Amino acid sequence: MFFPRPCCPKCASEELEWVESSGDGEVFSYSTVRRSVKFPEFSDDVPYLVGHIDLEEGIRMFSMIVEATEADIQMGTPVEVVFDHVTDEITLPKFSLK
Repeated sequence: MFFPRPCCPKCASEELEWVESSGDGEVFSYSTVRRSVKFPEFSDDVPYLVGHIDLEEGIRMFSMIVEATEADIQMGTPVEVVFDHVTDEITLPKFSLK
């Protein structure tokens, strides 16, 4: 899974590097959030979709799926990254259908 961390979760090496992704992937799993969280940067109007996205590079990341409904999505649905510039300091990667 993807998220920034101080060392490799498999071998504990601190020799990490940032690698740019294509932003293309597919839905591994998803869920509908029906109750909002308490952080305005992360809460949209409910309900909204979140999913585990398998990127082409082999990374799995958890993110929101935007501009889609439950009826539009199933496992394996192709998606691409879109960036939500929430504030000057916060930009969130989200995914939309390809």
